[in-house]
Amino acid sequence: MRIWLEALKENRYCTTIGVLCAGTYASIAYYEYLYMNDIEERWHKYHQVFSVFASTASATVNDTCAIVINGIFGNDFAPNNQCTTAGDSFEMLEDVLDQGKSAVVECISIMFFKPVILSFIKLALDYSLQSYLKRKWLEQNNNQLGLKICYSDLAVQAREIIDNNAIRYINGLVERLSVVLEVVIAVSKIKGIYEKGREVNDAGCAFDLVSFTMQAMALYLLTNTILSWTLGKATKSLMNASMVWRNQLTYSMDNPMQIEAAQASAKESALLGRNLLAMSKFSVAQTVLETSVTTTSLVLNFSLDFLILGRVLPDIVQQPTLFFKLQSVSHLINLLSSSLWNSFGKVSRAIDMAESGAKIISFVHAIEEYTKLMANRPDFKVERDNSKPLSVELNIEKRSNSRVAGEKEYLIKGLNRTFEQGCIHGIIGRTGCGKSTFFNILFDIYPFASGRITIPAKENIVYVPQQAIFKVGQSWSDIIFYPLESSEITKLTKEISDLSSKVAGWVRVLHLDEIQNRAEMDPLNWTSGLSGGEQQRVALLQAFIRIHIRRSLAPTDNIVLLLDESISKLDHELQDTAFGLIKDIVSQEKITVLSIDHSIPQVLQDRYGSHVLDLGDYTVAKNVEGKSH
Repeated sequence: MRIWLEALKENRYCTTIGVLCAGTYASIAYYEYLYMNDIEERWHKYHQVFSVFASTASATVNDTCAIVINGIFGNDFAPNNQCTTAGDSFEMLEDVLDQGKSAVVECISIMFFKPVILSFIKLALDYSLQSYLKRKWLEQNNNQLGLKICYSDLAVQAREIIDNNAIRYINGLVERLSVVLEVVIAVSKIKGIYEKGREVNDAGCAFDLVSFTMQAMALYLLTNTILSWTLGKATKSLMNASMVWRNQLTYSMDNPMQIEAAQASAKESALLGRNLLAMSKFSVAQTVLETSVTTTSLVLNFSLDFLILGRVLPDIVQQPTLFFKLQSVSHLINLLSSSLWNSFGKVSRAIDMAESGAKIISFVHAIEEYTKLMANRPDFKVERDNSKPLSVELNIEKRSNSRVAGEKEYLIKGLNRTFEQGCIHGIIGRTGCGKSTFFNILFDIYPFASGRITIPAKENIVYVPQQAIFKVGQSWSDIIFYPLESSEITKLTKEISDLSSKVAGWVRVLHLDEIQNRAEMDPLNWTSGLSGGEQQRVALLQAFIRIHIRRSLAPTDNIVLLLDESISKLDHELQDTAFGLIKDIVSQEKITVLSIDHSIPQVLQDRYGSHVLDLGDYTVAKNVEGKSH
């Protein structure tokens, strides 16, 4: 509930639209509850009058008109049961036609506006919830990175939660709320059946129509409740089986060489076969149960119709006009069974709402827990200063369960270092010693650390990952100047006179000419075909452009470039070329570079000289202090 209130409060425009639409929908539903029986009865009687009138040839036209209308509408139209002229027949039939037309207009209006307004409610709720989750995840305190560090399982599911789970939750919520309205409509139908049943009994029918109908309805509700519960179980099992199938299929598609090398192809094929069989069984069960729910509605409708007619046939022989009243009851039973069928269908479609809601709650709670961790770091300070060199005094804790028990287990302890501006510093150490964690602390996204760091403002930090990912469907300039817009690029190109020539030179040195040509030939799909090495070279070009733009705007600021094995996928010759280019930029722009590197000692010596930080020297096997605060 709190999540909903926050989401609706943040998106007041959508909330206002949703409230207005919900009020309108409730008004229409209330109108439907009060008058729909009358509307549908007028429409039904309109058909009865003309069909019976047209097929009756045993009396004069005028008498037939009066008999038919009296039998269906009562004595309101022809009190004396006869029409003296053809004009009287025409006038009465014209009145019937007018009633039928007004009923059609009201019925179509309700049928049109209800789903339209309901779709607006869904859209308003979808936007509010997804916008709230998006803001929580992307816009506040680097939460998307924090989730990846502290709650990796939820971080992997973030897109699924924000996109599919949020929509499924809203759809389920709206379906469940509309079930309430369907029940209200069903109550109105039951009320109509009761009133019409009493009319039939008052007209001389000895059969207790109301009691018989209510007993049949109770049996129908019990049967469909059991079927819907079983359908819910089958649907959930199908969802789980489908998830296992997708995961297994993804694994088989992504790891063909590993599977082949382990000679596990037959095993993986058998697993896929078993998963497919389980999914097919649950799918068949779901189909059978859904069909059963529909069939019970049809059985209720038609069996009641025939059973009631069979019981009251002697009364109809004595009083033929009873048939018209029974047709009204039959019509209401038909509408009631349809309403109940819709209710059960909506309940079954809302089955995964609870699961989606649980994932959303876990997602939001994880973000809030991370935010609390980041806010509660009394022993950690970050000083943002563009004029000072990057420096750290750090103790880095492991993200382990020992914190829960009140203990701190350290990954790195006693790291004290100042990184000279205008130099390239190598960050080395064995796998797992904390190199990536160290970068996370420089980005101020790792909550388990104490000490202090002095670092430039975020706009003066440039980062190149080991695996660069680019958006599909963007042009060459959109990618290399990311995140600048076209108008900003044009403006900067004019203001920074050498920017175009610098970019052309870097493209040539990094051998990106062919990739640029491919991008110009296929601007929508060129990024999807890049190899790992090509991705790294484009990412380096992005970084060089950003550094040059930043240096032009802030000539004296300290700019920090963080390289996370950013040339590891290049061949040796291209690695030397790229690193030589980095050295030239450091010399020209006077920036600070920190580069995570796993190269052999000789290469490290050639690249960094004495500017090497081995985090393995600060690694603590296990250092436990007293209770954590």
